[in-house]
Amino acid sequence: MRYCECLVYDNQAKLKFPRVITGILSIMDEVIINRRVPISSRHLHKGLERKLLEEIKRTTDGECSSEYGYIMEILSLGDVGIGEVAPGTLENVFPVSFLARVIKPKSGSEVDGIVWKVCEDGIFVSVADKFKVMVSEDEFDELGYGTHPDGYEKDGNIITVGSLVRIKIEHVRYECSKQLFSTIGTLVEESKENGPVGKCQR
Repeated sequence: MRYCECLVYDNQAKLKFPRVITGILSIMDEVIINRRVPISSRHLHKGLERKLLEEIKRTTDGECSSEYGYIMEILSLGDVGIGEVAPGTLENVFPVSFLARVIKPKSGSEVDGIVWKVCEDGIFVSVADKFKVMVSEDEFDELGYGTHPDGYEKDGNIITVGSLVRIKIEHVRYECSKQLFSTIGTLVEESKENGPVGKCQR
């Protein structure tokens, strides 16, 4: 695909609509994950579980796997096994389990997202600030790029950077080298709650 100069959605901008969109609930889940967590010997006291939880949150930030998708939030610490001293270090490694809220793109799911990029090849929609879905220009039917300086237009409605849209995920592929999902979707409908354009307020 040929990339062109695109408008980019500013993740730090304040929006007219909520950041948490109910349209992503169909691809969210809560899973138990097992992990071996190293902890320095100086933390082997009554605050061990708190330190383990802090370390899990730190090391899983932005993590994505083909099995459970993107970690959104660590909800709680589960079982903590007996620690073992790692050879040649002062660290103790504990087998632990924890409950995490995750989001994983699935073919056939309809989700809400915010338009992140716009160019003549289509749009890129950010879902829950975790993954992007590419919607090809061919999927827009009568929507035409260039009829509006900032995006696509149809019957006076503008789809541009910051717009809230609903899409259907059609194809999903996990890229092991990048540890992320590559997704392609189609436009289902525009959000009626906030209108076709949810522009950023700076």
